[in-house]
Amino acid sequence: MQLTPGVLDCTTARRADVGRLRPAGSSPTAYLRVALRAGNGATHIYRVKSCTSRKHAAEERLAGALFALTGLRTPPVRLADHCSQWVDGTQIPDKVYLASEWVESFEDLGHWLTGPHARAAIVRAFPDASENYDTLCAIALAAEHHMQQCCGGRPFWQLAGDAAARHRAAHARRFAALEALNRLLPVAYRNEQERHYLASLWIGNWDPLNCHMENFGYCADATGAPRGMTLDFGAALQMGFQGQLKEDNFEVVVSQRAQLRSLAPIEQHFARADAAFGPSLPSGPLAGPGVLPYGRQLETCVERLRAVDPDRDVATLADSGSALSISVEMAYRLQRISDSAIAAVVADCRADPAPDDTLAWRREDEVAALMIARREDCVRRLGHGWVKRWATLHAARARAIALRQDRLLEDAMRCPS
Repeated sequence: MQLTPGVLDCTTARRADVGRLRPAGSSPTAYLRVALRAGNGATHIYRVKSCTSRKHAAEERLAGALFALTGLRTPPVRLADHCSQWVDGTQIPDKVYLASEWVESFEDLGHWLTGPHARAAIVRAFPDASENYDTLCAIALAAEHHMQQCCGGRPFWQLAGDAAARHRAAHARRFAALEALNRLLPVAYRNEQERHYLASLWIGNWDPLNCHMENFGYCADATGAPRGMTLDFGAALQMGFQGQLKEDNFEVVVSQRAQLRSLAPIEQHFARADAAFGPSLPSGPLAGPGVLPYGRQLETCVERLRAVDPDRDVATLADSGSALSISVEMAYRLQRISDSAIAAVVADCRADPAPDDTLAWRREDEVAALMIARREDCVRRLGHGWVKRWATLHAARARAIALRQDRLLEDAMRCPS
């Protein structure tokens, strides 16, 4: 992903009809798809998000740009202004938003699992699973319809009383059915979820899935094959929830879900010591429920990773789809990201709007050094010393990853600062 300098001027923007418009996120930030006419007459569609501040928008852009260096998919993101009337109904022309390119083929995991592509993949791999799939799909769709009725056009976080209670029960039914559907997927699809989760650990993304399974999904690559894609990095790097920095956010983490009447509470395993965004990953297993806030939501995405024992499972390294092989593959991807590429991306994203709040944001050089240190820690803990062995066993895949990554890294080095 080549970073585009400057702020996108949305003065001539118009609302874009892209279909499948659904509420996004579990916070009151707003999303909008905007069509812009470029000088050559082509139409570009963006998904525009309101952020807490200009600095939060720039930091989220940085998180997405760093994530993209792994070679995994995430939409290109720009900062945007002159679009407040479309996003939140205000008239503040110089307010900065986050605009990500609209990917027509993308479908978030929660909806993809109940669609034709998931059914085809599951039934093709497991013909006897068709009846089970159809039953679970019907439960998930009925629960989603009930949730929509409870909301009546309002965001779910605004519900109270009986409407909140009914939404909570319907959401629990839907999520349980989606988890069961996710477990039916062939291993190649689950591998994509595992790769994106491990990349999210590097950038400290606290919300890689979300309570509606909407921050991760699948899109089609150039050949039409499904590939994982991650959206929304609003809780990555230093950023926590509700506009706070991670180091000041632990109380919000443990209280916000409990205070939300429209979603069932989640048993919290996250420790205060792991809240700060530092040079190393949280101690302990990297795929347990305590690694991230609300880690229980990620159970079906990471359960194979959680079961990995490097010494016991070393023979599975030759299987490209084994959980151990995916872990070492991600170490290979991260190891290939140079210090200079990280520094160039940080410099570019930090060159856009200056801080407009009083939060204790780290300096540019501190961020680059921290991300380099986290990369080294990820390589050590995910690779188990077997990166070269993996690259030899899977030489064709290693070359394909390197080819895609090299283009991204070259683009990063050309970033204007």
